[in-house]
Amino acid sequence: MTNQQVVNKMIEATLFQLTSNVNVAQFEDVIQKNLHDKQAQTTSTTQFFDALMLNIVYFLENKQLWEQQMEAMLTGKQTLAVDVFEQEVLSAQMHIREKIHAQQAAYVEQFHPQYDNPEFTEESVRYEYAFESLAHSLRADFTSVFVRKFANSPALLHIDVAETIRIMNGTIEYYVSNIVNGMSFR
Repeated sequence: MTNQQVVNKMIEATLFQLTSNVNVAQFEDVIQKNLHDKQAQTTSTTQFFDALMLNIVYFLENKQLWEQQMEAMLTGKQTLAVDVFEQEVLSAQMHIREKIHAQQAAYVEQFHPQYDNPEFTEESVRYEYAFESLAHSLRADFTSVFVRKFANSPALLHIDVAETIRIMNGTIEYYVSNIVNGMSFR
């Protein structure tokens, strides 16, 4: 078995451990409450969509940050330690929030034409919000567990870093799809 195959199995085992006893109804309740709260804070469907889309942008920006941090850790440019990773992510997340807030008007202007697309429905934006929200959370949990368990694994020294990050993302998205597809967004 190659080092890449060993690491791929470590990724799969970590995500299986994190999701094997997931309670979809509990996740759905949390997501539905978040959606309800966001809707209650807005006065129109457009404002509601804007709020969800800004959150989705935040989650996607965080995904890019996570990929950069993982690459730095897996290439040895950064210590493979959870506390260091979490500290840097928290700092960067604050900058992402500030950037999105500062550019909110520009983002919203980009969003609005999408709302006229017949494929853009309230159900689809709720689904996307739920998907990206859960992926964001699972990515953070995965990183903590994976690094704690496998930081000293010699297999991590001899892998294709880009392929490993691609496998991590793909596996996270697979598990999130299984959870979110069990939810209702009507």
